[in-house]
Amino acid sequence: MSLAVFTSLQMVSLEDSVAAFVMFTLSLGGLFVNSLAIIFVWRTKALRNVFGGLCLSHAVADIGILFVFLVFAVPLTLLPPEFVSSRFITVISPRVGQLPPEFVSSRFITVISPRVGQLCILLWNCCVYSHFFIAVNRFVAICFPLRFQAVPQRSVFVFVVEGAVWLFGLLHSLPYSWPDCGFEYDPRSQLWNFEESACGDALMLVDFVEGLSCVSAIVLLDFATFAKIRFGKVTFRPGARLCPLLELRRWLVPSGKRPEETTADHLLRSGLLPRLALHWEAAELLLRLQLELQSLVPLRHDLHRLAAEPRPRRGRPARLQPRVPTPLPEDSEGASSSQRGFPSSAPSYNSITGPKREPLHGDVHATVADRIFETKRCRRFGIASDGFGPLRSEEEVSPSPWIAFREKLLLSVVALE
Repeated sequence: MSLAVFTSLQMVSLEDSVAAFVMFTLSLGGLFVNSLAIIFVWRTKALRNVFGGLCLSHAVADIGILFVFLVFAVPLTLLPPEFVSSRFITVISPRVGQLPPEFVSSRFITVISPRVGQLCILLWNCCVYSHFFIAVNRFVAICFPLRFQAVPQRSVFVFVVEGAVWLFGLLHSLPYSWPDCGFEYDPRSQLWNFEESACGDALMLVDFVEGLSCVSAIVLLDFATFAKIRFGKVTFRPGARLCPLLELRRWLVPSGKRPEETTADHLLRSGLLPRLALHWEAAELLLRLQLELQSLVPLRHDLHRLAAEPRPRRGRPARLQPRVPTPLPEDSEGASSSQRGFPSSAPSYNSITGPKREPLHGDVHATVADRIFETKRCRRFGIASDGFGPLRSEEEVSPSPWIAFREKLLLSVVALE
């Protein structure tokens, strides 16, 4: 047998030898890499989700295709068809038992090759569908993170997705088992060809349209995901979910952003408002929320100034003392109570925000900031306010700017709801 094989190898052209060597090298390397990928996905607990299951399915299908090339396409390329159809069968026949006569005939290639081609079609479509679902999973996770969190990541759902991928691949490969609908490997051209018949031509057209559609959808999804990551803008969609509290919590705690971006103007530029749209009737709520956010834009410099100040020390804050009004000169004894620096009437009182007072030091932006600092809820965050009395002077107040900013936005959204 070795002499016959050596004689047959001498008849192989240089082009066939190079093609067989390339297929052998790529198949062997691909089997090694995909095996490592399967081991890594199987041992990593963080990948026990839909994405990890799709990657595992993709790697298994790749291994199947590479194995077919390694044990079927490479030998057929190196050995002439006559040797495979007659001499090769007669040599291995005594070792594997008496084979049917049709396998010993010259139609050995036409009998085995279509079944191997059908297996390749099954594995190839599983690869394409796995890649498509991976692109969909990545697109939803990047562009719609809140909806992606609602997708179950349990093992049962992962098995359902993987089963759907292989079921679609199996259904797509069933027509290739019909007569005159084969998919064969041609050793002379090193190509997989459809059988020359009406059924083969129809399957070639269907396979081309289906493959082009899937690849185009994958490219569009990946491009949209890249655009979302690169530019970070979302177009207005009437069917989006209105969940302002979750969105604000996500945007009010940015990670890895520059200080100048952690302000209200960043929220306005980042496309937050279009995310909050439920339908066209929600435009009024969006407009009111936009006005609330725009009213906080002038606080940018105040927030940066407060961020530069030292943080308050831990422990219970000292009780605040009321602000003492500035008395008038001694020569104005006959002035009324309002002229001596006291208000003409008692300040309006609110159980949440505390008594209403004038801006500190004539700062027009201090009124909004004082409303934030004078709430009872701020006591949980260590802000110097007891919820009832006025604040101390600005030099004594050093709260975290994001606490104040977040409190104001959350209170505004609760009021809108």
